[in-house]
Amino acid sequence: MVVGQHNVLSATALNALIFTELKIPFKIEEKEDGLALIAFPEKEKIICDYEGKQTIFHWVEQSQVLVSSFLIDMGATTVSQLNMYGTILTINMHFNVNRTITLKELAGLGLLKKAIQKIELQEFEKSATYIALGKQFYPNVRFGYLSYGVLTILVEKLAYDNILIMDYLLQLYDLTRQQGILDRLKHNISHVYNVALNERRDFDFSDSSKALVEVNLTRQDDKNLILSEMYKLEMGYYALRKDIVKAFECADKSLELNPKNKVMQDVFAELIVLKLTGSIEYGYTETQEVEIMRDSLNYYIQLHPFLKESPSIKRISIMMKCVEISNAFDDNDAELGTPFLAELETLIKEYDVETSDIKPKIANAYSEVAVYYYRQKNYTLALEWIDKALSYNPTAEFIKVRKRNIENQL
Repeated sequence: MVVGQHNVLSATALNALIFTELKIPFKIEEKEDGLALIAFPEKEKIICDYEGKQTIFHWVEQSQVLVSSFLIDMGATTVSQLNMYGTILTINMHFNVNRTITLKELAGLGLLKKAIQKIELQEFEKSATYIALGKQFYPNVRFGYLSYGVLTILVEKLAYDNILIMDYLLQLYDLTRQQGILDRLKHNISHVYNVALNERRDFDFSDSSKALVEVNLTRQDDKNLILSEMYKLEMGYYALRKDIVKAFECADKSLELNPKNKVMQDVFAELIVLKLTGSIEYGYTETQEVEIMRDSLNYYIQLHPFLKESPSIKRISIMMKCVEISNAFDDNDAELGTPFLAELETLIKEYDVETSDIKPKIANAYSEVAVYYYRQKNYTLALEWIDKALSYNPTAEFIKVRKRNIENQL
């Protein structure tokens, strides 16, 4: 072979192009110490071998150390394995393989070499560009090793308002399956997104971030998880500004993407209460139509069965039942109110009322029952219900007054 200014990759590529033009069948094999172009692979197997100092990858000392750290960070090797086999052997185990590659893959291999050269020159942005292009031609794990290290370095150099930081974080998330690394990256992604929303109110950044999730993450479960976190942060943004409608919409989307998130289940339940009652303090506004509220609540429970177990939903259910009891007995409709009392007892058993602020509501409802029986001159039953009311709110003066009035009739 005539000596020229070509290395292994370029010489192989040129001969491959010549063979293609002459319609000579060939294949390229990637070897540990270089490349071999084999003409007539099914017959004579004429081998054009390219060896020498300029092999596929030439690792300077600086890049040896850096790429070794990439392999460790990716979990491809360990410090003990690196010490056992040495740096060069460890790198070659992950970067040199024996396999047949296509001409297109050869182009990707050339871009991989350029990426390594840019790493040696500390030009990490250019290296990331070569890696991204190269893996389109040659989707190989070696691009992952380099990409993880390069992107990690770039992330450390970027400010939070640069959309590239989200782009790189999401690419990193897609490169690893180690749960500890995934958790840290998820935290970083959420933090960058939260800063954009709450400190800068940069909705262009948040919209672009969600678009990058679709582009950079290849696994649907990962997409759902990260998008769910983003919508959760948006939910918090709107909730703090008392925009309950938008907060609810974001919570609904977050839960749809990640329905097993227990935190979002609880938050979603509280937002339903806010939406139904219109009270930012999660309290109950008695001017609301109870029947409409109950129908809406049943609708959400049918859509999301987990709501049945939510403390917030149980609490609002007790509140609505107390209002129904009070209204029924205040209208002298014991036939309607008596079944409500049984339903309230069931709800109370399923909810920890002792640690809740709901006890006065229950006391008020039982007090209205006592007043009803007082009007009916059934003072014995009236006393039973007023005592029950006091058991839930023993310091309520108006209930004490009602009890004295009842006792005066006995």
